Amino acid sequence: MNRLGSNRHGWLLACVLAGCGGGSSGSEQEEQDTGTCGNSVMNPGEECDTGAGNSDTTADACRTTCLLPACGDGAVDSGEDCDDGATNSDEAADACRTDCGPSSCGDGVVDTGEECDDGSDNSDDDADACRESCESPTCGDGVADSDEECDDGDDIENNGCFGDCTSPALWTVTDDSGGVGALATDVAVDSNDNILVVGSQAGSGSDDILVRKYDPDGVEIWTQTFAGGSGNSIAVDSSDNVFVAGSITAGTLLNAWVRKYDPAGGVLWTQTYGPTGGAIASAIDVDAGGNAYAAGGHSLGAGIDIWVQAYDSAGNPGAPISIDDGFGDQANGIAVDPAGDLLIASQSSDGAGIVVGCSMRKITAAGGAVWSRAYAVGGSDANYLFDVAGDSLGNPVLGGELIGTTANDFWVFKLNGASGGDLWSQTYDGPASGIDGALAIATDGSDNVLATGGVDFNSSTGAALMVLQKRTSSGGEVWTWLFGREGDATLGLGVAADSAGNVISVGRTGEPQGTVSLFVRKYAP
Repeated sequence: MNRLGSNRHGWLLACVLAGCGGGSSGSEQEEQDTGTCGNSVMNPGEECDTGAGNSDTTADACRTTCLLPACGDGAVDSGEDCDDGATNSDEAADACRTDCGPSSCGDGVVDTGEECDDGSDNSDDDADACRESCESPTCGDGVADSDEECDDGDDIENNGCFGDCTSPALWTVTDDSGGVGALATDVAVDSNDNILVVGSQAGSGSDDILVRKYDPDGVEIWTQTFAGGSGNSIAVDSSDNVFVAGSITAGTLLNAWVRKYDPAGGVLWTQTYGPTGGAIASAIDVDAGGNAYAAGGHSLGAGIDIWVQAYDSAGNPGAPISIDDGFGDQANGIAVDPAGDLLIASQSSDGAGIVVGCSMRKITAAGGAVWSRAYAVGGSDANYLFDVAGDSLGNPVLGGELIGTTANDFWVFKLNGASGGDLWSQTYDGPASGIDGALAIATDGSDNVLATGGVDFNSSTGAALMVLQKRTSSGGEVWTWLFGREGDATLGLGVAADSAGNVISVGRTGEPQGTVSLFVRKYAP
């Protein structure tokens, strides 16, 4: 505020309206021309003159120099918070500022009670910045500074950032695709421990399939996108070729989409599958011979059935395999066991789209049934199966959601590969005993079981914490980590292990109604 200008404008306007100086003429004009400051007559060169009322200490008074009151004259006038005259300063701590405003946080001067003040550079979002409260950056303020591994700003000790701002993760990469949003849905690791990620990012009018390769330290090597679809699953063969399964839009329907990339990200072949009622590819795996097997759901005109499709290394498709469990059925996960048989986890829904159960089955590569297990089919509280992996002996391990009496639990269990019989089953209940689920599962080179998903899901807000858990081959818990800021929607959607046993989890994080970011996070064994 230009306090000098505003005060003088007010005085001059008042003089014009009131006839300042009495409108004198003639002999009175001579007296005015030869008068002195303080005679109650405003002479040339004077801005005001109230005679005995002139004062250098009274607020808003005409000064004894016959000048209007102004910031910097040492008297606190209307519109001024302070005025220390010549000692007004924009650099001295606690001083009245040169605009006659008080010293305050954000003015660029460190005053009493402030730890720092960088003026307009104060920030509650930038690392190492003085905070907007003029406090120094510190562990617990929600910003990861240069001397911190992480800082989520909450008091949940085991959600991926400890109270001392250290993290159990070796590193974390996040990406919101330039502010438009992205998520990672699956991960695989090649023979050089490079990390392959598939997911989706917001595109022009629709989502785009996103495929990305990182080196073992999380540095991006290459990225490929495909417009108009969603990437759901990824696998790598023994030659480090990359296989991706997803869905693309085809008019009003979805078609299954499968693509093979070479290790440098070049496209080798692409196949789509679109029967009468459409299809989606939810999962993919590769056998020792480089043949790929995609699984999902398709509609041949009446209902939805489990769909499985084989592709040889050149991309030639085999005959589609269709499995009908009597409901609306879809495969969520597929794994190839050491003998080349297929392990398939699936979900069933009724005509209203309500999940009524789940199934686990083993079939030959040609589609012949070996065994199957059904869980709560037709029940009012159906369990969920989200993914399947196989260990070195061909035993399937599965991740899902086990319905409880008061809450749903993160569910991991193992079956006998030969018979389908139970080997062990374990659950995990999140800190708030809410809705928990294992959304992805894998095994490492020692047959340890790795599972990730979400815990304490809030169906009203969408908030959740990611959970990542490692168990021994016999089901014993090795460790469990959480990740995510309290109130955010953070979910683990894919998990894999490298040759050293390091664990890589991927997924999505961000505010429930805001822009989401994909994350890739690496943990030591």
